[in-house]
Amino acid sequence: MTFYLPDKAESDPALVDLLLGWVTCENWGDSRTYLVEHADQLNTSAAENALKALVDANPETEVLKLHEELLGAARLAGPDAAYEAIDESVRRIALADRLVAWVSRSEEHTSELQSHHD
Repeated sequence: MTFYLPDKAESDPALVDLLLGWVTCENWGDSRTYLVEHADQLNTSAAENALKALVDANPETEVLKLHEELLGAARLAGPDAAYEAIDESVRRIALADRLVAWVSRSEEHTSELQSHHD
């Protein structure tokens, strides 16, 4: 993933690197761990402002917007509460995927039965 970086006058480059390490984690579990391990640096107004600058420099990059919301939620309610919402969304998406697969199989089966019946 490639990002446009904010002007160095806007944000501390080391903090931007730390934020990029967070937003590019492989999965939500790693992301949560990264945020907790770097809470002293990331749970700050400076990090929030640097992330806002990243979002502004990359307005089409949804992962940055999502992390901006996630950081705000983590700062407000703690990382467990922030990631709980993501965990619930992931569970809902997985359930929806299973439901779509089941309906597709059911429709195929019904179609096969109808073709044999005709």
